[in-house]
Amino acid sequence: MKKALLSIATVIMVGGCSEVPNDMSHIDVFSSDRYLSTAHQFNKLVDDTFKYPYSKIPFFLVTKGWGVSGPKEPVSQIVYSCLTSNEVELVTKIKPLMPEVTYIKTPENQVKNCIIKHSNDSINADALNDLKAFPLFQKYADNPFLRKTVDAAKADGKISVKEYMDIVQIVIKLSGADKQVQLEKTIQEL
Repeated sequence: MKKALLSIATVIMVGGCSEVPNDMSHIDVFSSDRYLSTAHQFNKLVDDTFKYPYSKIPFFLVTKGWGVSGPKEPVSQIVYSCLTSNEVELVTKIKPLMPEVTYIKTPENQVKNCIIKHSNDSINADALNDLKAFPLFQKYADNPFLRKTVDAAKADGKISVKEYMDIVQIVIKLSGADKQVQLEKTIQEL
């Protein structure tokens, strides 16, 4: 057993450190552990770009997985678009006896420009269908503030990723406010 572990360690050490540039034909960042090491960086940059913590919104409540044309979750859609367009480059570092780490090599201002650019792309159609079927969206669909936001978003004939994020943000906030009112009502009834 010790010889096997020593052999594995020797092979890893002989390999040394290396940088592997991102090549989307070889790296599927959404099904690989490599995505996990860059997801936090992208989330911070999306939040910083829009000055709002969109990464904290539980989009997974509305959409899950992939649609026909890519990821349905909006932040993932932005990341996917930036990576597949090669506007953002990832680099993977491999160190002996350590897990490989992938990080964003592209300068931050270029990544933010890419985020802004692709946040104006149309949201995945499957994500819109999921939103339409989402029980909380249906519950608050007639709320004047939400209705105004949805109508403004679809006025140009499309709903962008950013507009979609804003709509989901409003639905979640309305639900939170409703829960707070119910809590206060329950406390009063005690």
